[in-house]
Amino acid sequence: AYYSFCDSTVESIILLYPGAGMYANEAYQFVAKNLFEKYKIGCCVLHMRGHGKSEGERGACSICR
Repeated sequence: AYYSFCDSTVESIILLYPGAGMYANEAYQFVAKNLFEKYKIGCCVLHMRGHGKSEGERGACSICR
């Protein structure tokens, strides 16, 4: 899953990948939204399965099973 902050006017896109046990919470979305609105930099905030509000068991990795 991901949150997208962009449209057809952007010239560049940044992928924000939360680390250290974090997830795509409101803080990452705030940064992404401001980069887009103030500087027209498109942002996608990745939300990994099993972290935060995504579906699946917390910390689960289907590749590791």
